[in-house]
Amino acid sequence: MRTTARHTFFYTAADVFSNWHPAPFTLRGVRFHTAEHALMYVKAKHFGDERAAAAILAADTPRKAKRLGRMVTPFQEDDWHLVARGGPAHLPIPSFFSLRPPASRRSCLLY
Repeated sequence: MRTTARHTFFYTAADVFSNWHPAPFTLRGVRFHTAEHALMYVKAKHFGDERAAAAILAADTPRKAKRLGRMVTPFQEDDWHLVARGGPAHLPIPSFFSLRPPASRRSCLLY
């Protein structure tokens, strides 16, 4: 992780702000291994791909969850862009960050 006067940049699963950082949490009764699992699950549910949603929950790594998320069908890029920037994809973020100790809840770039 690299921090400047204005931003915190994170690149690997070892960085606590990364979607790939191992930090299990529960959101609306669903247990996620990482924030990446949650985001890909939201994507699958949004597009009605129940098979992908179940596979994403069962994925043992964020890399596998991401790969499964890329196979969600039917998928429309423009629709997902709107969802990911302001819709249900933001739901996992507060739950994910609520697990962090107060010292690590500093302002960071999420996009």
